[in-house]
Amino acid sequence: MPLCVTLTFTIGLMSALNIDILTNQDFVWGFGLVVNGLMFISMVVYVGAAKFRAVLVNDFGLDDWKLSKTWEWVIKFVAPIEAVALIVWWAIDLINAESAEGEKWYDFGRETFMVTIIQWLALLVLLVAINMVVVFCILRRRGGETTTLLEKYDTLTASDTVERRQLRNGQSIEIKM
Repeated sequence: MPLCVTLTFTIGLMSALNIDILTNQDFVWGFGLVVNGLMFISMVVYVGAAKFRAVLVNDFGLDDWKLSKTWEWVIKFVAPIEAVALIVWWAIDLINAESAEGEKWYDFGRETFMVTIIQWLALLVLLVAINMVVVFCILRRRGGETTTLLEKYDTLTASDTVERRQLRNGQSIEIKM
């Protein structure tokens, strides 16, 4: 806990002392959220929109809205087209315009296309490296499990037993095991 607080404070201190760092991070990670959404959409499509909707949303939602089949169509076709169009529009607009006086898109400036792509790629490489270390080195060396939650769910639903659980609010739910 103290390490997390110290690290967060140190990283946040840089943007508090220099407004250019805050401006850069706001610019880079504002559109990074669109890329993140596109990655989430691709994960849902990879798992299967119908399976994701039925298993991870509708089956585990208590007293919540159920997603209809329309959601599958939107997540497979409409949302990816919108996200890609937004990113392409942003990139073309950024390349055609100068962000600051004399600053081109390929310069390493405060709000340039190149600095955005470099920061996104650096984070991607860092996260993939951390993932590889965790999965291949630590878990496999310890003989740990590397199955996904959906793989576990598939094996559990094959037995098709039902367990009844009591919730804190007095309601009971049935969980297929």
